[in-house]
Amino acid sequence: MLGNTRIQAVVWRHALYLEKMLREKLSKIMKKEHKEIFKKGSRTFFYSSLFFPKGVRDKVAALYAFVRVVDDFVDVVPQRGHELVEFIALYNKAKTEPLPSDTLHSIIINDFVALSREEKFEPAWIEAFFASMQADLSKQTYITLEETERYIYGSAEVIGLMMSR
Repeated sequence: MLGNTRIQAVVWRHALYLEKMLREKLSKIMKKEHKEIFKKGSRTFFYSSLFFPKGVRDKVAALYAFVRVVDDFVDVVPQRGHELVEFIALYNKAKTEPLPSDTLHSIIINDFVALSREEKFEPAWIEAFFASMQADLSKQTYITLEETERYIYGSAEVIGLMMSR
Protein backbone atom coordinates (compact mmCIF):
# COMPACT_ATOMS: atom_id res chain seq x y z
CA MET A 1 0.00 0.00 0.00
CA LEU A 2 2.82 2.39 0.88
CA GLY A 3 4.45 1.66 -2.49
CA ASN A 4 1.25 2.67 -4.27
CA THR A 5 1.20 5.97 -2.39
CA ARG A 6 4.77 6.71 -3.48
CA ILE A 7 3.96 5.80 -7.07
CA GLN A 8 0.89 8.02 -6.96
CA ALA A 9 2.96 10.89 -5.58
CA VAL A 10 5.58 10.49 -8.32
CA VAL A 11 2.89 10.27 -11.02
CA TRP A 12 1.18 13.34 -9.55
CA ARG A 13 4.45 15.33 -9.54
CA HIS A 14 5.13 14.35 -13.14
CA ALA A 15 1.59 15.28 -14.15
CA LEU A 16 1.98 18.70 -12.50
CA TYR A 17 5.34 19.17 -14.21
CA LEU A 18 3.89 18.24 -17.61
CA GLU A 19 0.94 20.57 -17.07
CA LYS A 20 3.32 23.41 -16.21
CA MET A 21 5.42 22.71 -19.30
CA LEU A 22 2.34 22.61 -21.53
CA ARG A 23 1.08 25.90 -20.10
CA GLU A 24 4.46 27.55 -20.69
CA LYS A 25 4.61 26.20 -24.25
CA LEU A 26 1.03 27.36 -24.93
CA SER A 27 1.86 30.78 -23.48
CA LYS A 28 4.83 31.10 -25.85
CA ILE A 29 2.70 30.00 -28.79
CA MET A 30 0.00 32.51 -27.89
CA LYS A 31 2.45 35.36 -27.51
CA LYS A 32 3.55 34.40 -31.01
CA GLU A 33 -0.12 34.40 -32.13
CA HIS A 34 -0.62 37.86 -30.61
CA LYS A 35 2.36 39.09 -32.58
CA GLU A 36 1.15 37.48 -35.81
CA ILE A 37 -2.28 39.10 -35.45
CA PHE A 38 -0.56 42.39 -34.66
CA LYS A 39 1.87 42.14 -37.59
CA LYS A 40 -0.85 41.15 -40.05
CA GLY A 41 -3.20 43.92 -38.88
CA SER A 42 -0.78 46.84 -38.81
CA ARG A 43 2.72 46.31 -40.12
CA THR A 44 3.80 49.91 -39.46
CA PHE A 45 2.64 49.91 -35.83
CA PHE A 46 4.00 46.38 -35.34
CA TYR A 47 7.49 47.30 -36.53
CA SER A 48 7.53 50.56 -34.59
CA SER A 49 6.54 48.62 -31.45
CA LEU A 50 9.75 46.60 -31.72
CA PHE A 51 11.49 49.60 -30.16
CA PHE A 52 9.39 49.26 -26.98
CA PRO A 53 10.88 47.41 -24.01
CA LYS A 54 9.98 43.68 -24.20
CA GLY A 55 7.40 43.81 -21.41
CA VAL A 56 5.64 46.72 -23.11
CA ARG A 57 5.82 44.97 -26.51
CA ASP A 58 4.06 41.90 -25.11
CA LYS A 59 1.32 44.02 -23.54
CA VAL A 60 0.82 46.02 -26.73
CA ALA A 61 0.60 42.78 -28.73
CA ALA A 62 -2.03 41.37 -26.33
CA LEU A 63 -4.07 44.58 -26.50
CA TYR A 64 -3.77 44.79 -30.27
CA ALA A 65 -4.75 41.12 -30.74
CA PHE A 66 -7.91 41.70 -28.69
CA VAL A 67 -9.06 44.85 -30.49
CA ARG A 68 -8.06 43.50 -33.92
CA VAL A 69 -10.11 40.32 -33.49
CA VAL A 70 -13.16 42.35 -32.40
CA ASP A 71 -12.73 44.88 -35.21
CA ASP A 72 -12.37 42.09 -37.76
CA PHE A 73 -15.86 40.79 -36.90
CA VAL A 74 -17.38 44.05 -38.12
CA ASP A 75 -14.96 45.03 -40.89
CA VAL A 76 -15.36 41.93 -43.06
CA VAL A 77 -18.00 41.42 -45.72
CA PRO A 78 -20.29 39.87 -44.76
CA GLN A 79 -20.01 41.09 -41.19
CA ARG A 80 -19.89 38.45 -38.47
CA GLY A 81 -22.15 40.09 -35.90
CA HIS A 82 -23.12 36.82 -34.25
CA GLU A 83 -19.45 36.11 -33.59
CA LEU A 84 -19.04 39.58 -32.07
CA VAL A 85 -21.95 38.89 -29.72
CA GLU A 86 -20.45 35.50 -28.75
CA PHE A 87 -17.01 37.08 -28.23
CA ILE A 88 -18.45 39.78 -25.95
CA ALA A 89 -20.33 37.11 -23.98
CA LEU A 90 -17.08 35.15 -23.56
CA TYR A 91 -15.30 38.33 -22.47
CA ASN A 92 -17.98 39.00 -19.84
CA LYS A 93 -17.68 35.43 -18.58
CA ALA A 94 -13.88 35.67 -18.44
CA LYS A 95 -14.11 38.70 -16.15
CA THR A 96 -15.29 36.38 -13.37
CA GLU A 97 -13.44 33.17 -14.24
CA PRO A 98 -10.76 32.35 -16.82
CA LEU A 99 -11.98 30.59 -19.94
CA PRO A 100 -10.60 27.18 -20.88
CA SER A 101 -7.56 27.83 -23.06
CA ASP A 102 -8.79 25.67 -25.91
CA THR A 103 -9.36 28.28 -28.63
CA LEU A 104 -7.46 31.27 -29.92
CA HIS A 105 -10.33 33.58 -28.95
CA SER A 106 -10.51 32.33 -25.37
CA ILE A 107 -6.76 32.76 -24.92
CA ILE A 108 -6.84 36.26 -26.41
CA ILE A 109 -9.73 37.15 -24.10
CA ASN A 110 -8.03 35.69 -21.00
CA ASP A 111 -4.83 37.58 -21.80
CA PHE A 112 -6.74 40.83 -22.33
CA VAL A 113 -8.69 40.40 -19.07
CA ALA A 114 -5.40 39.84 -17.23
CA LEU A 115 -3.86 42.87 -18.96
CA SER A 116 -6.85 45.07 -18.19
CA ARG A 117 -6.63 44.12 -14.51
CA GLU A 118 -2.88 44.62 -14.37
CA GLU A 119 -3.02 47.99 -16.09
CA LYS A 120 -6.31 49.00 -14.42
CA PHE A 121 -8.25 49.72 -17.61
CA GLU A 122 -11.52 51.44 -16.87
CA PRO A 123 -14.43 49.05 -17.55
CA ALA A 124 -16.23 51.94 -19.25
CA TRP A 125 -13.44 52.06 -21.88
CA ILE A 126 -14.02 48.45 -22.84
CA GLU A 127 -17.79 48.93 -22.91
CA ALA A 128 -17.37 52.01 -25.14
CA PHE A 129 -15.14 49.98 -27.46
CA PHE A 130 -17.72 47.20 -27.72
CA ALA A 131 -20.52 49.74 -28.26
CA SER A 132 -18.66 51.31 -31.19
CA MET A 133 -17.93 47.92 -32.71
CA GLN A 134 -21.60 46.95 -32.37
CA ALA A 135 -22.56 50.26 -34.00
CA ASP A 136 -20.44 49.24 -37.01
CA LEU A 137 -22.89 46.40 -37.59
CA SER A 138 -25.86 48.66 -38.27
CA LYS A 139 -24.83 52.28 -38.49
CA GLN A 140 -23.23 53.67 -41.63
CA THR A 141 -23.86 57.39 -41.24
CA TYR A 142 -23.47 59.54 -38.16
CA ILE A 143 -25.82 62.50 -38.29
CA THR A 144 -24.81 64.51 -35.24
CA LEU A 145 -21.46 65.54 -33.90
CA GLU A 146 -22.35 63.84 -30.60
CA GLU A 147 -22.92 60.49 -32.37
CA THR A 148 -19.66 60.86 -34.24
CA GLU A 149 -17.71 61.74 -31.11
CA ARG A 150 -19.22 58.81 -29.20
CA TYR A 151 -18.22 56.43 -32.00
CA ILE A 152 -14.68 57.85 -32.25
CA TYR A 153 -14.28 57.69 -28.47
CA GLY A 154 -15.17 53.98 -28.43
CA SER A 155 -13.33 52.96 -31.57
CA ALA A 156 -10.11 54.95 -31.18
CA GLU A 157 -9.73 57.12 -28.09
CA VAL A 158 -10.19 54.31 -25.56
CA ILE A 159 -7.45 52.33 -27.31
CA GLY A 160 -5.15 55.31 -26.77
CA LEU A 161 -6.20 55.47 -23.12
CA MET A 162 -5.37 51.78 -22.71
CA MET A 163 -2.02 52.26 -24.44
CA SER A 164 -1.18 55.12 -22.11
CA ARG A 165 -1.42 52.84 -19.08
